[in-house]
Order: sequence, then C-alpha cells, then structure tokens
Amino acid sequence: MSNEMPKEATLTKSKEDLANDEHLEKIQLQNKISREVLESRSNEKKLDDIEATLHNAKILNKLSKNLVNIFFSKFAFTCRIVGYALLNVCLYYYLAESASFYISLIDKIGLFVIVCILGKFLKDNLTCFIEMFKK
Repeated sequence: MSNEMPKEATLTKSKEDLANDEHLEKIQLQNKISREVLESRSNEKKLDDIEATLHNAKILNKLSKNLVNIFFSKFAFTCRIVGYALLNVCLYYYLAESASFYISLIDKIGLFVIVCILGKFLKDNLTCFIEMFKK
C-alpha cells in the first residue's frame, strides 16, 4: 500500500462531511482511482517479471546450446576419443599394472563434470520453463 494521497484528495474533517453525498462520491472516486493505480502498478510489475523470465530463458537456452556443441560436436568428440586413446596407451606404457586405476579415476571425473554441467543447465532450463507456465 502506498501512503501517497491522490491528486485532488480531500480529508474528512467532520461527521457532516461523511453524511454529505457529494463528499461521499468524491471519496468513492478517490478510492476507485487509487485501486486503478495499484492495479496498473501490479500489472507493470508482472510484465517486468515476465520479461525478465523470458530474458533469462533465452540466455540459458543459448548457453545450453553452446555447451552441448562443445561437448558433443564431431570435432570435440573426435578429439576426446583420440586423446582418451593416447592417454590409455601412455598410462599403460608407463604405469603398467596401476594404469587401470588411473584410467577409471579419469573416467569417473570426466563423467562427473559432464553430468554436473549439463544437469545444472537442464535444471535451470526446466525451472525457467515451469516459471513461464505459472505466470
């Protein structure tokens, strides 16, 4: 609620003012104007919230697309396969028996990173999507 008085507002000073029909009509008009102002401000706030949600959804969508392209493009996928194969060969060549431990550790760390990053963006996108339908 706002403490602002509408323009041309009059204060009631006595019982006689309240009994006066003309004065009551002024008060009713002032109340109607105040309600309309509050409603318009509420609608403006809702529109701003909707625009902000749409903007956030666009940003998340763009980031998600770029992230998926980075992880799953043909070039990146090929580089990861070649790099992983070279890493396996080097680890088995230098570490022999303990190489499987390090390879499984690298696999788990890589999977953890992929799941965390992609899961975070998926969660954010779903949250934005749900918020858009709530409004």
